[in-house]
Amino acid sequence: MSMQRTLLLVAAVWALILAPARGLPFERAGGADARIQNLEQEVASLKQRLMEIEAENLRLKEKAVRTLALYTRADRKLMAIRGDRSEGLKAVQREYRKLKQVQNELQAVVKEVQQLTGKKGAYRAQVLSKDSSLKWFLAGAGVFFLGIVVGRFSVKASRRYRSSLEI
Repeated sequence: MSMQRTLLLVAAVWALILAPARGLPFERAGGADARIQNLEQEVASLKQRLMEIEAENLRLKEKAVRTLALYTRADRKLMAIRGDRSEGLKAVQREYRKLKQVQNELQAVVKEVQQLTGKKGAYRAQVLSKDSSLKWFLAGAGVFFLGIVVGRFSVKASRRYRSSLEI
C-alpha cells in the first residue's frame, strides 16, 4: 500500500511540477480526468511491473537459498575430504617416522652385526691358533708318552736277556 501511495505521489508531482516546467500543457478540469486516468493506467502498469519484479526477486531469493544450501553442503564435503586427507597425511607421516626409526635401528643392528662378525673372525683366529697349538701340544705329549712306553718295554726286554753283573 505504501508503494501505491508513493507512485501516486510521484505521478502527482510530475503532473503538477515537472510537466509545466518542461513546457507541457497543464490540463485543467476536463483534461485532468483523462490525465488522472492515464496516470492510473500508468500506476496500474507500474504496479504490474512491481509485482513482476517482486516475483522475480522472490524467485531469485529462493534460488540464492538453494545455491547457499548447495554451497554449504559442498563446503562441508570439502572440509570432510580435507579432514580425511589431513588424517591420511598425518597417518602417512606417522608411518614414515616409524619406518625411518626402524631403518635407523636396522642400520645400527647391521653395524653391530658387522662389528660382531669382525670380532668373531678375530676370536675364530685366536681359537684356531689355540686349537692348533693345543693339537700340536697334545701330539707332542702323545709322542713323548709313546716314546716312554716304547722305551720302557724295549729296555725291559733288553735287560731280561742281560744280567745285571755284566756291564
